[in-house]
Amino acid sequence: MVLKWIKAITEWLCRFPRLRREYIEVGGLKWALQNAGTDAENPGGRLYTWKEAIKLESDEWRLPTRAELEEFLKDTFFGFDEERKVGIFVDRKTGARLKLPAAGYLKLFSTLEREGERGEYWSLDEYDSNGVYYMYFFNEGFGVYDNDKSTGNSVRLVRR
Repeated sequence: MVLKWIKAITEWLCRFPRLRREYIEVGGLKWALQNAGTDAENPGGRLYTWKEAIKLESDEWRLPTRAELEEFLKDTFFGFDEERKVGIFVDRKTGARLKLPAAGYLKLFSTLEREGERGEYWSLDEYDSNGVYYMYFFNEGFGVYDNDKSTGNSVRLVRR
């Protein structure tokens, strides 16, 4: 009964796009409400190589830049929810919260590592022909670092 009600509300909202909330503003960025590739099989979203991730950009959505991610981390408080396996970023000015799944990452040969322990999110900026900057977090910290383009990371797009 509840699922039918939720489905009916969702269908109704889809008819009125202005009533749908498409993003949440936290740390100076307008973040999509869920990771790219989120579905029933992948509740935390799919993991993408960087070349796949940049193909997800559109006229309205894009990957955040390295500078934006660094500023975002300065403008938010961070916590890690061990039970739900998400990083929580709270805007220092507004108190708005962004929850990012700790979906882990894919290494060469598609080996999933640190699922539920670590989140890694691509940025737009390359640091050389083989690498790109990304934001990471785990229960004890966070930061922006560089990684190989062939690694599979999460994607959370931001509004243009």
